[in-house]
Amino acid sequence: MNKIKASYKVKKGWSGDPCVPTELSWTGIICTSDSSNIPRITSLDLSYNDLSGDLPSFLDQLSALTYLDITGNSKISTTLPPGLQKRNQEGNLTFRFGGAPLQSPSDNNKKKKSPAVIIAIAGVVVLLLIAAVIMTVLFLKRHKSTREANTKGNNAGLNYAHRSKPIGSGEGMLNFENRQFTYYDLKTITNNIQNNIGTGGFGSVYVGVLENGTQVAVKMRSH
Repeated sequence: MNKIKASYKVKKGWSGDPCVPTELSWTGIICTSDSSNIPRITSLDLSYNDLSGDLPSFLDQLSALTYLDITGNSKISTTLPPGLQKRNQEGNLTFRFGGAPLQSPSDNNKKKKSPAVIIAIAGVVVLLLIAAVIMTVLFLKRHKSTREANTKGNNAGLNYAHRSKPIGSGEGMLNFENRQFTYYDLKTITNNIQNNIGTGGFGSVYVGVLENGTQVAVKMRSH
């Protein structure tokens, strides 16, 4: 650690032993806390010390080191010494520079798999949405066709001649109107489509009675 202090002229005010006593351990350094063994440095924070040059090879001697941070030192090389490089590749060392830790290859492989999983999930979601849209369109078309068929059946048109006197009295038709009734109205007026009195050019003619008691001739349109 004194080599690091001398090489980089660290501004953290390091003095004495870096690990003991614990309450006086050096700023930016974390050591093992096993009192039965000699304390060993596990974390080294050299961030924002205006360091420059290459990372020294003697850092490899910190065999218990699992975390190294050189963030905020724009002039320093980010190339790790061979020993630390190997530990980083094996996933035993987190190396942080420029704000983000340098991940080990195994971590990178996990990250590479993540986009593939996301793309697969997105694809499934898109397919489900397309299927839902298609089903909705088909349902609406079917519903529209059924509604049109019902409307056509329930709104069977009829033309009637409005008489002021009963049919068969010999009198001519005094007043003519063209109206449309629902199929339900038609059945009510003609007493469930009874009393056929003939066939016209467009369909059968029935005797009917309106709600005011007026007798009418009802001509059903043929389909």
